[in-house]
Amino acid sequence: RIALAAEKGGVGKSTTTINLAAKLAGRNGFRVLVVDCDHQANATAVLTDWETPQRSLADVLIGDCSADRAIVHTATKGLDLLPADASLAEVNALLSDSAGELGQGRESRLRNALEPLDTKYDFVICDTGPSRSIMNVNVLNYVYDVLVCIEPGKFSLAGAGSVINLVEQVRKYMQREVLQVGGILLLRWQDSPVAAAIEDEARRHFRDKVFPSVVPLCPAVEEANCQGKAAVDFAPHSHGGQAYLRL
Repeated sequence: RIALAAEKGGVGKSTTTINLAAKLAGRNGFRVLVVDCDHQANATAVLTDWETPQRSLADVLIGDCSADRAIVHTATKGLDLLPADASLAEVNALLSDSAGELGQGRESRLRNALEPLDTKYDFVICDTGPSRSIMNVNVLNYVYDVLVCIEPGKFSLAGAGSVINLVEQVRKYMQREVLQVGGILLLRWQDSPVAAAIEDEARRHFRDKVFPSVVPLCPAVEEANCQGKAAVDFAPHSHGGQAYLRL
């Protein structure tokens, strides 16, 4: 159970979720489920080729259906999706009200919904929204590893520290000892003095938590998203596709 997280939008988190999942399923033969926990639903858009699913994670969390009934197959063999839509933002607001009906056991709703699927998948990868929310606390209360995403900017680097702090709070106050920061991902990287300085600072501060592979800013990756495909399938020989394969 893996989450990709960032407290800044636009760092490539959803794109990375899509490509890691496609590689693990399509090329490695694992059974993989992507759970889109972001109301922007970017991962859902790409993995469904921009179609709108009938059910979503919001329906699961409010109890209208079970997780397995909301799951859809994707074009990649072995890769399934529990989709998101805009209504997930409303569900997040309802979960935030501890006095409301959905506020009861609110930090464990995602885990309770997904744990029955444990024997069906080898990997479950959760894409999260770029904010500190009760939805993201739900994700941290379910996953084992958090991959923190950084783009070449000071704000993004500061956001990584905030995500790590939230992970430690969930570990401590929710007795989630199995939760850990599994790594730091450097995404949408550019050949510039700023990027070099941010990478140096990240590797100095986070040490071996930072993955050796860096994913560059690559037009082919953006084109793959527009085509509703993972870059590792659509443009595997591009700089971005190769970087995701190494990652």
